[in-house]
Amino acid sequence: MAINLQKGQQISLKKEAPGLTKLMCGLGWDIPKSSGRLLGLFKLQAHVDLDASVLCLNPNDKLTSKSDVVYFGNLHHNSLAITHLGDNLTGKGDEDDEGILVNLPQVPETISKFVFVVNIYNCIKQK
Repeated sequence: MAINLQKGQQISLKKEAPGLTKLMCGLGWDIPKSSGRLLGLFKLQAHVDLDASVLCLNPNDKLTSKSDVVYFGNLHHNSLAITHLGDNLTGKGDEDDEGILVNLPQVPETISKFVFVVNIYNCIKQK
């Protein structure tokens, strides 16, 4: 069962998918077309690095510890219920370039909400 969300959209997993036991947030992007030429000879590729993260919030919508932010610098939640599959710096390849897996039965009761975040690394420099 796939659920595709748009920016800012929210769902309740208890209501929308009560039998769901595993969750994957997949992030895929394509490399932009050539951004120019160097000395008229070599094509320059624009570089875009997107990063997927998840914030694991308690019932008060707060983070309890550093482990509650799972991202390229913290690949596992302390409970081992949430795993980031690693950082893709370029977007090269087919399918999802970055992913976060959640094993819902293993999620501690102290976590009541997930906020999945996508950001562009060094976005100002990337324009």
